[in-house]
Order: sequence, then structure tokens, then C-alpha cells
Amino acid sequence: IIRNDRLLVPVKFVSEELGGKVSWNSVERTVEITKGSNEIKLWIDSPIFEFNGQYEMSDVSPMIYNDRTYVPVRLISNLFGVDVSWDDSARQVRVDDSKLVDYKSFYDMSITNIQADETITTETIVQVDGNYDYESLKLLLLDPEDMKGFVVASSNNGSAIRYIPKVEDKGNKLLVAGYYDSNRDFIAGDVVPVKIDVEPVITLNGLNDYSKEGITVSQSMNFIPKYINYEITRVATGCD
Repeated sequence: IIRNDRLLVPVKFVSEELGGKVSWNSVERTVEITKGSNEIKLWIDSPIFEFNGQYEMSDVSPMIYNDRTYVPVRLISNLFGVDVSWDDSARQVRVDDSKLVDYKSFYDMSITNIQADETITTETIVQVDGNYDYESLKLLLLDPEDMKGFVVASSNNGSAIRYIPKVEDKGNKLLVAGYYDSNRDFIAGDVVPVKIDVEPVITLNGLNDYSKEGITVSQSMNFIPKYINYEITRVATGCD
């Protein structure tokens, strides 16, 4: 199957021909390929994959077609250090394990100020680096088990984006930064595993600005709440 100018082939065919072993997890909808000390884990319909414990992004996702799992042949081959070439006139792909190559990331884009497995406890400015023309920059927070999640921040310019975590975001997550064009199509991205462990801090503002007309109370916080309740208590009686 050709998808987004990439050739996808049945996972067992290419993996076993290269000497790898394939296992399928129907619950998580994941494919794991092992060869020697190398291990690749892919999620169906997700461009994110895990190679030897590190997360990266491909430019095309594995898919299921006619009850068979198809994977990008170049991705699998290159991760195992095997050369792949395309003969356009014959419309043939040649996989040659006598030619060894180093794996190269699909995207020249990176999250520069967040380290792998870093703990995020408060509002964070995420810095990205990449030489792409884009319409918007988005941050996504995904569950590493099923690759499901949400867009948590977006920006239309610059190389930095502010992420304010929610208390319910707590746990091990994948933080994904992505460039998108005007059609909201994905251009390039990077992914880093993080731990969200918010320590809620709330500061009330305006309490010293009392006047006869009353006071204006506002708050600043390092997380996003579901809602805010204000409660005023009479000091003398302790009643609301």
C-alpha cells in the first residue's frame, strides 16, 4: 500500500525477512518487533513509535487493511540498520541488508527544554526548534498506553508555547509538539515522555485594594481548574 508517498507492507513479511520476531497486542492495538537487542513498538494509526525505550515520530502511521497490519517498510528497515532504495521506473523497493545505514529521524524538529521523563509540576513554557513554514504550533498530551489524548495548547507564531497543566493530567504522559499548516494537516513534530505531577498554588489578588465601592477579587494559579468557588467568612462569627 502506498500512503503519503510511503510504501507500507505486511509487518510479518518485512520483519521476518529481516530476522525479526513479531507480536500483536489486540487490546492495546500495538505491534512489537524484536531483532537481537533491538525492539520496536508501534501503535495502529499513530505516527509515534518506541525504539529501544525512546519515543520518536514517523511520517506515516501503521494501519490495518483486510485484517492485516501494514507498516512503513523504510521505518522498520532503517531502524534495524538496513538500506532501502526506491526504483521509480520499475516501481520497486529494494531492501538490502548487506548495506548498513544509520537511522535518521523523519523530522528536523525538537522540543529543546524538556528532558525525557522530566516531571512537570507547574505552568511550563515549552520551547521548540525546527525550520518549517507553519500556520500553528500545537501541544498534545497523550496516554502512552493507547496514544489517545488532547490538544492542551496552541499558538500561531513563535517557537515557544505555554502549557498550563490540569490536576487530572497527573501521571506518565507523552508531550507532543506539532507544526500544522492552514488546512490543519500535520507537518512535523517531536515527542518526549514526561510525568505530570501538579502542585496546586493559588494566590488571591486585590484583597488590599479595599474601597467604599468594594473590592475586586481575582486569582492567579499554576494549573487549570474545572471551576472556582469563592467563600467569604465573617471573622467574628465564623459564618459565611
